[in-house]
Amino acid sequence: MGRNGEVVRGFIGAFNANDLERIMGFFAEDAVYHNIPVQPVRGAAAIRGVILIRGKWVELPVMGAFGLRDGRISEWRDYFDMKQFQSQLSG
Repeated sequence: MGRNGEVVRGFIGAFNANDLERIMGFFAEDAVYHNIPVQPVRGAAAIRGVILIRGKWVELPVMGAFGLRDGRISEWRDYFDMKQFQSQLSG
């Protein structure tokens, strides 16, 4: 596995551990997160606000795509079913 793969695996590990500070350490300051089908957010501070861990687990099939620059995530796109996500939040 190349360096980019190691970065992405580290990011996923931090996410699975609910470690927001570690998660944020993987992003470039000008990163873009597009959680499709919602609007993209730009910049590490905006991304932090969108992925705050709120203590509720949601199990959801997701396909993520990453772009990396200088060992940091510069682009992150997630594709998921919004209806499936919302049904878990309301339950």
